[in-house]
Amino acid sequence: MDRKLLVILFADIAGYSSLMQQDETQAKSWLRSFREIVREVTPGMHGQVIHFYGDGCVCTFESSVNSLECARQLQVRFSGAGVPVRIGLHSGDVYFDDNNVYGDSVNIASRIETMALPGSVLFSARVKRDIANQPDYAYRSLGTFQLKNIAEPLEVFALEAEGIVLPKEISPTAKVRKAPGSGKTFSFGIREAVFTLVLLAIVLVITNWASISGMLQGKDGKSENASIAVMDFQNISGQEEYQVLAKMATNRIIHAITQNNLAQVVTGDLVDDYQKVMTSSVVPVSRYSFMNKEMQVGEVIEGNIYVQQDTLYIECTITDAATGEVVKGLPTVSGPANQPMETINEMRQSVLGYLVSKSDGAQNLLLEQDPPKYDAYRELTLAKGTSDYKKQRGHLIKAIQLDPDYFEPKMELIANYYNNDETAKADSMLAVSQLQTEGADARQLNLLNFYDALLKGKNNLAYEFLRNEYNHAPYDLTSNYSAMVVALQFVNRLDDALEVYKEIPEEKLDYAGCSRCRIRMFLRMYIDIELGNYSDAIRRGEELIAAGDEEWSDDLLVRAYIRSGNWDQLDRFLQTAKNRQEQDTPEMLYRRAAVEALNIGEITRARDYSRALIADQQGKPNKVTGQAYYILGDMERAIDACAQYLQEDSTHYESLSYLAGIHLLKGDEEQAGKYLKYLDQLSGPYTYGEPDYWKARAYAIAGDKESAYHSLEASVSKGFWNTFYYFHHDLAFQEMKDEARFHAVRNFWK
Repeated sequence: MDRKLLVILFADIAGYSSLMQQDETQAKSWLRSFREIVREVTPGMHGQVIHFYGDGCVCTFESSVNSLECARQLQVRFSGAGVPVRIGLHSGDVYFDDNNVYGDSVNIASRIETMALPGSVLFSARVKRDIANQPDYAYRSLGTFQLKNIAEPLEVFALEAEGIVLPKEISPTAKVRKAPGSGKTFSFGIREAVFTLVLLAIVLVITNWASISGMLQGKDGKSENASIAVMDFQNISGQEEYQVLAKMATNRIIHAITQNNLAQVVTGDLVDDYQKVMTSSVVPVSRYSFMNKEMQVGEVIEGNIYVQQDTLYIECTITDAATGEVVKGLPTVSGPANQPMETINEMRQSVLGYLVSKSDGAQNLLLEQDPPKYDAYRELTLAKGTSDYKKQRGHLIKAIQLDPDYFEPKMELIANYYNNDETAKADSMLAVSQLQTEGADARQLNLLNFYDALLKGKNNLAYEFLRNEYNHAPYDLTSNYSAMVVALQFVNRLDDALEVYKEIPEEKLDYAGCSRCRIRMFLRMYIDIELGNYSDAIRRGEELIAAGDEEWSDDLLVRAYIRSGNWDQLDRFLQTAKNRQEQDTPEMLYRRAAVEALNIGEITRARDYSRALIADQQGKPNKVTGQAYYILGDMERAIDACAQYLQEDSTHYESLSYLAGIHLLKGDEEQAGKYLKYLDQLSGPYTYGEPDYWKARAYAIAGDKESAYHSLEASVSKGFWNTFYYFHHDLAFQEMKDEARFHAVRNFWK
């Protein structure tokens, strides 16, 4: 038996079986192109095609670098040919028998391939290790997963390169689950983390005014029955450098339709999103039928671009989604490939002309804005294609330099600064943008106003401007949960958040395969608890755990178990969490249980959970140890623990708050004053009242309600949020939470 250490590459055509049922001719064409490209590219990278199976293939390589480069070239070629392919790679020991290859490494490569999305390249940590010192290859981790029939968890990486799809998550059909403790990207209730959640969502939806990933609403904010789908134009030239032209043609058409209010738009991204996450999509139906029945699409605009002898050609057809029949083939337009904007805009005008001819409001057609310069658009595309903030920033700055009038990269750059805690730079960029508003349309002005309100801590205005934008994309999952977060935390509008949630029926979503769906369910859990619907919150929390995201539901499940009196369930849940052996998870949940128990007057249980927290630390105290001792009534140890943690993090607000509060409680005003003064010193133009909130906690701990209210009112007036674990959920304010003045604080921005 011949054993070797090789890299295994698996590839298969996504959606092939379904296409065979709908369009056998097209499916066979895909398969021919797939096999031809594999046979052409693989030998050139010193790879061997072991065999083709059905709609896929397996290849081997002696070099990880060669295998990854081959995968990259394959995807570029597949994209040019319009064939959706998934690729996965793994390196390890294999053996050959009867001209086939076997071994665990083959199984792992096959599992990784099922995790990929069409157009992406995924690979294992072993391949990543081999190419780690190769500067030509960028990649990002998608997390650690437990693969079926594979004992050890495996970290999986995605190739990040031009022309390659960089997935935000694995394929929902993959037979894997997230390994315990992996992939935790944010924690609700911490201001910085929620900033990231909200602002990234806003960036993805709002600043994409030229490529909205959502279903646009009319002026009255209500959906019409039929929309228009604008699918991504396909680059069929076989040349990767023209991919950006296909994207640009798509975006310019979307922008023309939405700017002129000619129709509601569903994009190709949204169609893909819904087919991926809606449980009904497992029924084999044509894409047109899916769009018509599930998304109320009336007509579909789609097209191709290609280049021959330095001439760019753009084709476009309009199809009736209900029948699948082409209702209009627009004339092909052409022009110099090195000056593409004129040709793109000619097709744009042709589409507008078709829609205007059907519109009663043709006389109200707005003047279109000048298109961006091609090189600037390309830089923006590169910025959106990378998750590296530094690289993204470089591309955005270059785009602005190439085209100073280009609006979108300026907004992306503001968000880039803001999400990296460089708020002053974000503010400066906004100020520059505000000086250049001549010719801006209403939507751009709304976005400028949103950022202005956000950076000034004017939560009510930020919410109103965001709602204006949300009305353009209510069915986009990112837009939807962003609006929920802002409604809940900016302005404490529970009813608004619930209304937004109901826009998308939860029973149609596949939670195991969709992180944004799980975020929405987490937010609904919080709403359930606030409304006293504890059984619903528990059901949703347990569904989230089953979907593989314990960290999103853990804290709120603890709250729901305690509020509903399910102590046995809580104890079993805490034991299960402890068995996960994740860093910090058990003690943080014991901390949550202690706080929640104390908040409902269960003092004995609160102290039991606090003792369990301290015991679990095994002599290694952390940032919550001081709170545990405080709940136990051991003020001296609480002071020692908080002071000790301040040596690790001198700006830890909670420790400073406990130290100030306990010293006030003891009557040591001089010592307390030092910590209160330090909190004052931490206050600045972009802290949005957070130091004031923690001062209020200190005063509340000491029983000084008047000073506590004074600081609370200062905090919310500067923009502090109603986060999920502060205000009425903070044990320091339990004696105040039912008072009218406290309700007024919480509803300050309402």
